[in-house]
Amino acid sequence: MKISEVRDHISYSSISKYMKCSMRWYYDYVIAPEKKVESLPLKVGSAYHNAIEKLYIDRDYDGGLLLLEEFAKENGRYAQKDISAIINCYKDYYLKVYPLYQSRVEKVEVKGHVDIPGIEVPLEYRMDLLTTDGVIADHKTVGRIVPGIEYSLQFDLYSYAYYKEYGRLPSKVEYHDAYKGTGSVAVRSKIPSISDMMKAVSCAVGVVKAIEADIFIPCYDKHCSYCPHKDMCDSEHGSI
Repeated sequence: MKISEVRDHISYSSISKYMKCSMRWYYDYVIAPEKKVESLPLKVGSAYHNAIEKLYIDRDYDGGLLLLEEFAKENGRYAQKDISAIINCYKDYYLKVYPLYQSRVEKVEVKGHVDIPGIEVPLEYRMDLLTTDGVIADHKTVGRIVPGIEYSLQFDLYSYAYYKEYGRLPSKVEYHDAYKGTGSVAVRSKIPSISDMMKAVSCAVGVVKAIEADIFIPCYDKHCSYCPHKDMCDSEHGSI
């Protein structure tokens, strides 16, 4: 199977999905793409991203807060705990992090494509924030406090995309974490390296070659219970 037969691009999220469970990738993109669903955590994360985007693009704190409050109303009591925490994260971000970046914004919600040698389709990137001094920032909603960045496939792929677009590595890459458990935010950062960037590129090439070689193996773990393809996978491969 050629990758171009099922996808017109690759991305960090699809590469990461294949590495976590290649069979899930196969069901999501080849067999039953109509079954792909957006879970509540993903919806919460998207709502938070939209609020932060409005804050940076329109410099509209109240407008971002209104987006989150409207999302809370639309998603009922089941979502209230996460939404309440994320609203607190948004307020904390506005007070602690935003002032450090508001005067250095170059682009917000940057999307584009770059070629990777040896791959038929381009790499798609989506960068939440680019600063005038070369920082790439990604806004994440997480359930627990995470230590600093030792390695990030996402950022190393983004560093490659940045290099292709600007002819240099970014000065720094950062996760702006919103902790749903505490309602607070924190920044994790690292300086990109050429070796890590090339490892990520090699990983992307390897994943595409594995897909084209029809290598799809189920990975059984706790996430199987929430997979929309569980019944199909159990029927085909049996439960372990």
